[in-house]
Amino acid sequence: MNNNEIVSKLWGLANVLRDDGITYQQYVTELTYILFLKMMKEQETENVIPEGYRWDNLLSKEGIELKEFYQALLLKLGSSETENERLRAIYSSASTSIDEPKNLEKLIKSIDELDWYNAKEEGLGDLYEGLLEKNASEKKSGAGQYFTPRVLIDVMVELIDPKPGEKLNDPAAGTFGFMIAANRYLKEKTDDYFELTSEQAEFQKKEAFTGMELVKDTHRLALMNALLHDIEGPLEQGDTLSANGKWMKNFDVVLTNPPFGTKKGGERATRDDLTFETLNKQLNFLQVIYNSLKKDGNARAAVVLPDNVLSNDTIGSEIRRDLMNKCNLHTILRLPKGIFYAKDVSTNILFFERGKSDSKNTEGVYFYDLRSNMPSFGVRTPLVKEHLKGFVNAYCAKDRSEVDDPRWTYYSREEISKNGDSLDLGIIEKTVNPITNNNISTSELIQSTISNLDKAIIILKGIDEKIKRINLFSDLTEKNKDNKVNFEFKYDIPASWKWVKITEVLKKMKNIDPAKLECENFHYIDVDAIDNKNHNLREYKIVPVKDAPSRAKRVIDKNDVLISLVRPYLKNIALIDFEDGKLIGSTAFYVCKCNELISPEYLYYYLLSNTCTAYLKKYTKGDNSPSARTSDFEKLYVPLPPISEQLRRIKEANDIFKQIDEIIELTNNEEIMNELKKSILAKVLGEEL
Repeated sequence: MNNNEIVSKLWGLANVLRDDGITYQQYVTELTYILFLKMMKEQETENVIPEGYRWDNLLSKEGIELKEFYQALLLKLGSSETENERLRAIYSSASTSIDEPKNLEKLIKSIDELDWYNAKEEGLGDLYEGLLEKNASEKKSGAGQYFTPRVLIDVMVELIDPKPGEKLNDPAAGTFGFMIAANRYLKEKTDDYFELTSEQAEFQKKEAFTGMELVKDTHRLALMNALLHDIEGPLEQGDTLSANGKWMKNFDVVLTNPPFGTKKGGERATRDDLTFETLNKQLNFLQVIYNSLKKDGNARAAVVLPDNVLSNDTIGSEIRRDLMNKCNLHTILRLPKGIFYAKDVSTNILFFERGKSDSKNTEGVYFYDLRSNMPSFGVRTPLVKEHLKGFVNAYCAKDRSEVDDPRWTYYSREEISKNGDSLDLGIIEKTVNPITNNNISTSELIQSTISNLDKAIIILKGIDEKIKRINLFSDLTEKNKDNKVNFEFKYDIPASWKWVKITEVLKKMKNIDPAKLECENFHYIDVDAIDNKNHNLREYKIVPVKDAPSRAKRVIDKNDVLISLVRPYLKNIALIDFEDGKLIGSTAFYVCKCNELISPEYLYYYLLSNTCTAYLKKYTKGDNSPSARTSDFEKLYVPLPPISEQLRRIKEANDIFKQIDEIIELTNNEEIMNELKKSILAKVLGEEL
């Protein structure tokens, strides 16, 4: 049995746990806890694990005793009593998602029965990496995390060509895939490091490969991946865009794929060493990356970034200008859609070298268009190395100006400057390519579709159970019988809930004259700054105090919920989930400042509801700029559960929304799934019980 077969067998066990409502991500985390113990036994390195908490101890237990021992084991290995730092980090705050002891027992025994002899021969690190790749291809759930295809990682590493003795970094490490690939590349170049001195080999093991990962569970997977590949370099858990990330400096090589997008509010970097302030996460990461390279003329980076980084015309143009001054941005690869599991995201790879000075390092940029007239990439048509052959040949050409390939184009720095420093260039004329997937048989297409539908059905069954749990403590056999509430849009709610006027759950709005701020600039949010499809903040504007618009008056703080009363039916609504002492909003917004009676996220969902929209539509007046009055908004009623019930419902709903996104990727049926989201939101708010 080879590693691919072992991965398939391990993955098949996921279905055992789907009945427990466990997601693929939770399954991989659970597997990590258990596989680590087994792999330490197979590698004969169990001495790092405290006695009494090793594989054979786990294997000897059954039933309830097994579950209780497993829970105790997770606590023990993640506690301060565990001496090994990496072991402690892998099990830090670990808990199990498995409810049924029989499922846990089956998982452990199935793992024990695998062909570990052949697995060791092929490499346990490769086995675990295969499992992570399988998780990425199955989960497809986004949440700002995007798996980089192995073929793309390998090509980026090959073209950047890291050398022994260089320090490498990934500031958005994920499961550490870039650093693992760079380690593999260097081992192949140096006969498994045997061509190096013992000191050089020790450097490769303990200092060469570094990174930081924000998400705790993903960091756990990264640590396991690094350990199984014999990498012990600094791999921290934390936010690169905060002060915690400032240690990452003076690198020879950066290879990374920062997370795309933001959640409901936006994310402001809290580091004080970034020149330009922006809510755009990718632009912040780009600043971090080029400023973290050594100023020696040799340090280099390859970075995956979405199209908005190339074309953002506010602060983005200044950041691109700074990049091209400090670095030689020599190549941009325009990637095809569909190679990431967010199929609508258009991405690129930027290749650049840090200069010795901070000015005029870019003379011109070569673009390679791998997007136009390409197959429809995805699960059925994955990106393979052959697709990248033309780009690699052009990139490596001795004389790039002589490359004869219509996809390869050049723009001088002067031409880019005339284009407003936009780098959204190099896309050849789009024509329809009628031949796609022509190497995939009808039978394969049918089987792939059936497989995806089977997975979607399993997830939907789990969602059905979770929907029942939303209403677990909301039995309408006892209704709220308060007839004093005069609100024509009210509906039946449980006895423990009550209808309250929105002003009862809000603190008073605050207004300010920007001129009274003790700063030169402030961060202005107008209605255009809200994305009314995803209901979040796209980007604030940095405005000099002296140029403040007359409508810039609303004070905005963390956890405020903004709703535009101008054309309220467009649902320009956002939850601000970051701290910023200089945020000021337009008077077009009602700024909801929640008191202790209501969760900001619960109110955010209510303002998006059909009930709220119908109410505001009724009171919207005017022709040129139809608006609802503040006084009418303040007469809106809210169905208010106890705060603990609000938080429970929000958590259940958010878990379900993640699984619905998974189904959208499996079935490509976004319209129906978005209707399901609306229905679930109605249940959270008690519109449907």
